[in-house]
Amino acid sequence: MHFMYQWLRRKDRERMAKTAPVVIAEYVCGGGWPEPTAAPGSLLAEGIAMWRSLVRDAAACGIRVITTWDARLGTPPALPPTVRIEPFAGPFGSHEDWASHVERLARGTADRVFVIAPETDGILEKVARRLQQRAARPAWGRTTPMRDAASGGSGRWIGPSPDAIALATDKLRTARWLQRHGLPTPPTWLLSDVLERRVDRRTDGATRWIVKRRDGAGAQPNWLIECTAGELADELRRTPAATRSDPRRWIVQPFVAGVPMSVGLVGITARDPGRHGSTGRLQRLGPWSVLIPMRQRIRDEGGSLTFAGCRTALAVPPPVQSRWARCVERFAQHWPGQPAGYLGLDFVVDADGEVWVVDINPRLCTSYLCLRELYGPQLARAVLFGTEVAPLRGGDEAAEAVAYVVGEAAARKGAAARGC
Repeated sequence: MHFMYQWLRRKDRERMAKTAPVVIAEYVCGGGWPEPTAAPGSLLAEGIAMWRSLVRDAAACGIRVITTWDARLGTPPALPPTVRIEPFAGPFGSHEDWASHVERLARGTADRVFVIAPETDGILEKVARRLQQRAARPAWGRTTPMRDAASGGSGRWIGPSPDAIALATDKLRTARWLQRHGLPTPPTWLLSDVLERRVDRRTDGATRWIVKRRDGAGAQPNWLIECTAGELADELRRTPAATRSDPRRWIVQPFVAGVPMSVGLVGITARDPGRHGSTGRLQRLGPWSVLIPMRQRIRDEGGSLTFAGCRTALAVPPPVQSRWARCVERFAQHWPGQPAGYLGLDFVVDADGEVWVVDINPRLCTSYLCLRELYGPQLARAVLFGTEVAPLRGGDEAAEAVAYVVGEAAARKGAAARGC
């Protein structure tokens, strides 16, 4: 049996080696960062860790990769020989120039393009639209469409469609979409509406609130405020969001205290729309592979919440499993467009065991650094080519402890992860 498994893996690598290369472009370390100098330490370390892990995993599956690297960072890390690195030396300051670089790499040779970029300022959406529109223009008398995989074609863009990215980018639209489709989520308002004291009376008992950027990635930046609903407008007027920015670019929500968690979904081509797996957790839900949930580590830094890492969510109580599984199922039923690439769903489990969906991430998330340790390189193949993710041996309950701490180069496993 082991020999047969190894033979199938070798044949799969040989088949992948014959396909056209895949372009993998990461925004922070790949040249998209617009400031005069490279991105700050922890953000850069996180970007490099995600990029290097995905590229190495793809190469381990026999996939040929073309990738970008910010020339300001000097010599890139050593990568397998099947990976071709194309440094980006500027001009910096606009995502348009970086997107042009990615487009040039894809033109004529690449089979598909996978971009890791933040939603902030519409960056991911704009890059997705640009790559699709430019690739659809005739080149040398021919038309080479770069349709998104979510459109149902075999095109080059891997991930949600630009319209779906736009929905997930706008946190106010996201909240309304979740409410409309029956997913539990906190009440959400524009900061400008709250300043004019238009607050839902159902929140009169709330005493903690969170202010987030409407298009922030990972809810950054944000502020926590402690006050009653009647005092909220006056307290908000003192925040930087109200004093230094357009209040229509920020949202306000009652803060949901509890355990922050996330679950990753990988788009596949479904034949059987039912559930699969014998562990009681979702492993496949229609055209999605549903991965083991992760517990997020959130740090309070003087009234501002910061993502500090994640680890496998072990020993989740069965009632909570059932609730988040129902949320994922409802989400999968209503998400616009065909599944493609990777999506992250963030939720909070409160003290009563209720599940609240708080964000949708239309891109590869940091939790990939932990998930790859559990699922192996096949996870990269699934993300890039839409194959089904094979379940963990022994089921999700057999998963070992894996943790990632922001700023580190890789995830920790086993005993080293339990203290994170």
